Amino acid sequence: MKKSNLAFILVLFILAFACSNNNQFEAHNTDGKDSIHNHIVDIDSSSIAIFSEDYKLIKEVKYIKSEDWMIYESYIKGYPKSDTLIGDFNGDGKKETACFQRSETVQYYIDNRECIGSFVFSNSKIKSLKLGDCCGGTFKNEGDLDDNGTDEIGVMCSLPTGACRYYYIYTYKDNEWIFFLSAIESSLSMRESGIVLIEKDTENKGYVIIRNMLYFNNDSMPQKYRNQGGGSCSWSNVVEYRIQMLNN
Repeated sequence: MKKSNLAFILVLFILAFACSNNNQFEAHNTDGKDSIHNHIVDIDSSSIAIFSEDYKLIKEVKYIKSEDWMIYESYIKGYPKSDTLIGDFNGDGKKETACFQRSETVQYYIDNRECIGSFVFSNSKIKSLKLGDCCGGTFKNEGDLDDNGTDEIGVMCSLPTGACRYYYIYTYKDNEWIFFLSAIESSLSMRESGIVLIEKDTENKGYVIIRNMLYFNNDSMPQKYRNQGGGSCSWSNVVEYRIQMLNN
């Protein structure tokens, strides 16, 4: 082989190696997860315990931890991923489309950015659902939870930091959007395992089942769950309780 050809091949090899290393470096530095992944590399699976209000074990939910678990910072496994909802939100018997919109504002005097989020509806008679500082997140048509003819909207806005998230339920009443009930708080592990935060109680008419983050352990709980500590934004057990809807 001629020296010129050998030198050309050697240059190509060096360039390919350099590009490969550069791509790996970029991937390592753009996803922002490597330093956190180092702490969970040996964790393949986990489980969450769901307790009643008096700390009786209802069931254990096992799940496989995902390599892309950080998507659950602002998303609940199994929930919709769309910014558009379809339902009967004003109780007129017709379906409307609700579209999430946001407008970004910059407050220069405190160097702060915020997104003012809201839902606007295809039926212009329905007032916009204003969410305040909400750049995006998880949105769900929860259906008619209280059997009054209107579908409720579930909203969990994304946040730049932390792992705790609040899930708010809104309902349209007397031409105004109001809170359906108090916010439901969830941990990262609850969202990753696909815990359903609210649903109708099919065995007790007029009730809904709510699953909230469990903050405190109790001596009556099985030892293995007490050892895992109390409520945490990253990991927590769940408390399940029932609430009777006033319209029933």
